[in-house]
Amino acid sequence: MRHLILDTETTGLDPKLGHRLIEIAAVEVVDRRLTGRSVHFYVNPEREIDGGATDVHGLTWEMLRDKPRFADIAGEFIDFARGARWVIHNAAFDLAFLDAELERLQLSSTAGICESVIDTLALAREQFPGKKNSLDRRGLPGADSRTGEPGHRARDPDVGGNRRRDPCAAAGARACAVGRRAGLPSRVPGRRRPRGQGALRLARARG
Repeated sequence: MRHLILDTETTGLDPKLGHRLIEIAAVEVVDRRLTGRSVHFYVNPEREIDGGATDVHGLTWEMLRDKPRFADIAGEFIDFARGARWVIHNAAFDLAFLDAELERLQLSSTAGICESVIDTLALAREQFPGKKNSLDRRGLPGADSRTGEPGHRARDPDVGGNRRRDPCAAAGARACAVGRRAGLPSRVPGRRRPRGQGALRLARARG
């Protein structure tokens, strides 16, 4: 079975209010083993980013003005993601934004691209009822813009400075923690996991 551990960053909380994707990352897992294949995109949202969102992920529109638009990367993302089972923490959030972007381009919705979706937030709530289930419990610093709980990402120098973690990390910084919530592995076989690094840094070699 092929899984993609997927995460996004956005300009705000609600695509119905015109908020857009600004970052997408996905890490491939086949037969419960990380393959080393991944995709990662910064996206020009063609609009300002809410200050509260920037406080969480560290991205501003100024940093992203020279990045491709979603229309420019949609084909590559769809080709990579098609037919896989997607693993997402708080899936409804990410899927709503992806569907809004795909609808703008008159492309198939996420339901027509992925095989199915595993929401690790729902799994965590079932397994740990009444407890906080943000990914800070897996040792990731910051704050989660969707839940208001700690546990998000840092900053990386290649996109406007301020010491974000890694040019390949970004939205995928939580992916290993997401995978662990779903019972998937947290590292590429044969590679030592860098302490405190994002999942895409773990899977940076693309095969």
